[in-house]
Amino acid sequence: MVITPFVPGLGELMLAYTAYQLADDAIEGVVDLAEGQFKEAAEHLIAVTTDILQLGAFAAGGEVASAFKRSPFVDGMRAVRVGDEQRLWSPDLGPYAKGDLQLPADSRPDALGLHSHQNQKVLRLDNQHYVVEHDETANTYRVKHPTRPDAYSPTVDHNGSGAWIHEGENPRTWDSETLRSRLGPVVDGLTPTQLEQACETSGTHDGALRMMYANRDTPPPLLADSLKRMKLRVEIEATPEKIRTGAATDLPTNWSAQTTSELQGWPSNKAIKVFIGDDLVGDAMPYGAMDATDANTLKISHQDVQAGKLPEQLSVFLSETELSTLLSAPVPETAAGRIKALRDLLANTLEQEKAAVFNHLYSTQEVSDTPHGRLIQQQFPQLPKDLVATLLLRTSPQELTVMSSEQRIPLRLKNLARALANEVRASHASEGFYNDALLTPDTERMALNIVRQHTDALGDLNIAIHEQTPDGALRCQVGPAEAGTKKILVYKGQGRYQIHEAFPQGHPPQYSFYEALLRAVPAEKLDYLPGQGGIFKEWLKDQLKPLAERRTVLQVPTRRAGDERTTQILLQKPMFGGLRRLILGEPPRQPPTLKETLATLCPRLSEEQIQAVTPHLNTPQGERLLKTLEADRATLDEDMDRFRKKRPSLDRATPNWVLNEKLMRDLIILELKVCWEEGAYLRMLPPEPRPRGTLLDLSELVLGRYIRGLEPLRADFSHVTRLNLNGTRLDIQDVKFLDNFPNLRALDLSGNELDEIPWRLSKMKDLTALNLSDNPITWSPDDYKVIKQCPQLRSLSLEGHTNLTIPPNLTLMTELRRLVMRRTSVIQWPTGMESRRGSIPELDFSNTPLNTVPDVAPDSVAARIVAYSWLDRAKLGHLDEDRFVSYRRNFGIDPYRTVPRGGKAAREYWMYFMASEDLDYAVQIWDDVEKEHGSQGFFDVLKLLRPPEQFQTDTDVQLFQQGREDLTTRVWQVLFAVDENPEFRDRMFSLAGTPANCADAGAHIFNRMGVETLLENIRNDDTPLGLATRESNLVKLAKQSWRLDQVNQLARKEIQHRVTPTNEGGLGQAFGSGPNQVDDVQVYLAYQTGLKTRLDLPWLSKHMVYRDTARVTQTHLDTAFGDITQREQGDGLVNGLLEQPFWSDYLHDAYLEEFNTQREKRANAGSQLEDLLEAQQEWASAQVTPERKASLREQLITLADELVIPHTVVLAEQPLSDATVRDLYDHIQHDYNELGRRLTRDALQNAGL
Repeated sequence: MVITPFVPGLGELMLAYTAYQLADDAIEGVVDLAEGQFKEAAEHLIAVTTDILQLGAFAAGGEVASAFKRSPFVDGMRAVRVGDEQRLWSPDLGPYAKGDLQLPADSRPDALGLHSHQNQKVLRLDNQHYVVEHDETANTYRVKHPTRPDAYSPTVDHNGSGAWIHEGENPRTWDSETLRSRLGPVVDGLTPTQLEQACETSGTHDGALRMMYANRDTPPPLLADSLKRMKLRVEIEATPEKIRTGAATDLPTNWSAQTTSELQGWPSNKAIKVFIGDDLVGDAMPYGAMDATDANTLKISHQDVQAGKLPEQLSVFLSETELSTLLSAPVPETAAGRIKALRDLLANTLEQEKAAVFNHLYSTQEVSDTPHGRLIQQQFPQLPKDLVATLLLRTSPQELTVMSSEQRIPLRLKNLARALANEVRASHASEGFYNDALLTPDTERMALNIVRQHTDALGDLNIAIHEQTPDGALRCQVGPAEAGTKKILVYKGQGRYQIHEAFPQGHPPQYSFYEALLRAVPAEKLDYLPGQGGIFKEWLKDQLKPLAERRTVLQVPTRRAGDERTTQILLQKPMFGGLRRLILGEPPRQPPTLKETLATLCPRLSEEQIQAVTPHLNTPQGERLLKTLEADRATLDEDMDRFRKKRPSLDRATPNWVLNEKLMRDLIILELKVCWEEGAYLRMLPPEPRPRGTLLDLSELVLGRYIRGLEPLRADFSHVTRLNLNGTRLDIQDVKFLDNFPNLRALDLSGNELDEIPWRLSKMKDLTALNLSDNPITWSPDDYKVIKQCPQLRSLSLEGHTNLTIPPNLTLMTELRRLVMRRTSVIQWPTGMESRRGSIPELDFSNTPLNTVPDVAPDSVAARIVAYSWLDRAKLGHLDEDRFVSYRRNFGIDPYRTVPRGGKAAREYWMYFMASEDLDYAVQIWDDVEKEHGSQGFFDVLKLLRPPEQFQTDTDVQLFQQGREDLTTRVWQVLFAVDENPEFRDRMFSLAGTPANCADAGAHIFNRMGVETLLENIRNDDTPLGLATRESNLVKLAKQSWRLDQVNQLARKEIQHRVTPTNEGGLGQAFGSGPNQVDDVQVYLAYQTGLKTRLDLPWLSKHMVYRDTARVTQTHLDTAFGDITQREQGDGLVNGLLEQPFWSDYLHDAYLEEFNTQREKRANAGSQLEDLLEAQQEWASAQVTPERKASLREQLITLADELVIPHTVVLAEQPLSDATVRDLYDHIQHDYNELGRRLTRDALQNAGL
């Protein structure tokens, strides 16, 4: 063997054998390599081995030695483990394809994208078939080699929606077409052009797809929606041809039967009855004549209808004359010809109804399968069901309760749904820029607004688009209402438009929308001329590439702002430039630049943030940190990937449960990654003194059992110092999650399902704020022990712990500042109040059974703690109340207030005009009311009524001085009423609340209190004179109150005008008191005080402090006065008074019998009206027979006569419109309402008003 290599020829042969042996030992699947790949790998391996075996010396006489070189092919191989050996594997699935495998034509993939075939799972990838096996334990999939059972099985991973990636692929290197084509079965049958269009209409860039593959996410929701719509449209486009050939279709249930029976020429006496069962008995759906005889009824099964067999049966069922009428053509002589003619008729009908069929199929398949989801879709029908399901995962238990019990969408959720619906609208509208047949009013609006915003073409031009005729329904209108030129485009269907001319010459031509728009706009206003509609459309599409532009040009009629961050997360959209740099650019160079590295580590960093850390990261210390972070990020991604692949937490979970769990895991992973990135960025910042802690807010995510599958995080989360887990449905099994955050200082576990206090809390030595509110903790001795081991706590909330009867011991909690025990069952004060401590804690015992105050030394620490506590003093006995008051007084705390009282000066100001004999009485009332619980806000309002240091106008100084006595009188009116009536007192205290620190804000509240006071005084005046004048006083107050409401409406309208953006016709001001801002309180008061005398408004003062700030002119006031006077004309004032609850309530009480009589008449008339509406709906139906119609005519006339309704209204041949129905209900309500109007007129006349 030593001399063999020196033999010419034999040396090369032995070397080749050695090369094969080396390759076979080192490379997995060497037999699968192509010849060139094997040669390159073998040369490389021999070169590497030369230094060890001295193969170069052995092969000195051969040619191979001279060809040793580095191998890019080998460099691209991956180290894998096969059995107990580590081998090199070429990341190419080609050798694993099962070339002889053919799936049946009707094979359909499952939710993961796998086909079931011959007891195997088959993955179709790039037009090849691969057999995959599922490892149940690891929840991973591997590809089987078709011929070598012992071959390496590469892993393949999925996103749960049909997209698969094998372990040797890197989606960051894929081009656009590959990114789209690898989305799975959802793109089967779609061309590259169609896929590109779906991405563009949904606003999905390549970057979003790369992020989807990297995170194994489902496709972005808008893209998934666009793909479904695209596939559905493709199917519908192909359906007419299927009908012509007699193939099965996926049309709406019984579409062909219903459509045939509605065609012009269908025999009026014949019907089609579609049975559910093949045996043609049982439940069936009839179409056509409802009174058709059995002989005139075609019976067919639903299965045969869907299979396209209806034309075949119709050709036999209908007579030749009936066929001729239906076909509007001579009947073919052969049976096959007749069947073909009927198929063609249905296919031609579908061609005209494709849009309606598409909308029907799309809307029905997108209906949510949950009550909460359907509630959202009722208000936001644009939202696809998958996006609704994702949205519901961000819903708190409290919001779900509101949705279930009140059947309404909470505001936060509503704003999010609105934002998502607007995104969906924009996506659907964008489809019209790719297919003229898909143009919608939203598409038109987007195009016109692009023209308006980017050119001056609509500066003096208003364009309106109507359906079918110039007077048809308005689809869209853009441009100034007062424009000098107005143009009308008429939509004729199928993407064709006419330009309406007042005096047309000949038949108006039809154009595409874009061509029509060019011809409607003055030629010099745009850079495009008639005939360039296609180029113009491309320009419009370019303007929509910024996604935010779409929302702007849609002109969504709301100013409500949703949670933009959450919206973008739900839509899986990149949010920052750093991510776009990574995923929109070319694959990273080797080695990556610092920016590319940062984009990989923290893809959400802005350009400014990157610039801030670059200098530090370019230092040796920064470079070491960067390597540490890269390793930590890789660990995090590995952990998150393992968590994503965990089996469902429920053994027998339904598909919906599995989907929800996947979506929730994706949200958890996203939040954890974002949190890690925030911490990594903090570590990158230069080492200067700065806060380094971050907040991880997982509140309102339904974590529950989902978090249990998350193993301990190996990545560094030591930067998390605040953790919010409020309302996440955690129980005691889930709190091991807390171990991932060793440096917590604040922890919110409120609103969960913990039945014991987690022992882990005692290990958190930095924890200073703990919120355990609203958990069903049992409070065993172990729970008290955990709290005792948290001596560093400064804030502890145990609110809502109904099992808590004894507070925690305070002996060791020397740093405690606040202990909340509201809504607990606490019956005693905590022990340990006497211990030495750094500060006095505030204890909150509100709404607890606690009814005692401990007897301690007056100057002790315990007494000070008691004095600073909150408790329901109404529950205290006399001695305990006195004891509590004593403690507070000892420490200089007003026993009845939370802030210092106004003192003698505050009271005496309002006694200036008081008669001397009334002073003592007034002082007593003032003091008594001020001592009442909850009085603080009320007296703060009175304090704000006093004059400020300076008024803004001299006129208001004079008005205040003139009206001070009147204002003082009204202050005491309120005080007297508050003193006398506990219920009224509670209402006033509640109304006062905590007023803003502004004089005019106090006056605004006081005005509201005043009307209530006047009403209270009228109601409580039981003197003979008071009883005799009650109705007159009430109707006068009702008139004043209604007028005040009108004034407030006009003030509100003025405020709305000021804050409305300028591009919507407003002034674009912000709320505030500064220049070019609007102070709503001042505007209200300026209107009220300015119109008090002219309109006899109730209670108000004539002065105000900040009149200049209001900027309400005399012109404003004159206009408002004229407007309100006009509103009073006719029955305007009378109807307005009936809208005042206290006046309407008074009438119904005072004239009970009269209203009962009218109420009974109204109920009878309502029943008759329902009968009439039901009969009229049947009368107007196309299916009603002549005989039945004659009977209905008599019924309708009789009911109309009894209800005094014109015959022409009820005998209309069309169903009554909603407006007509409302008018009829108003008609039967008339007599009932007229009674109230008559009594109000009489009252106004009797009162001299």
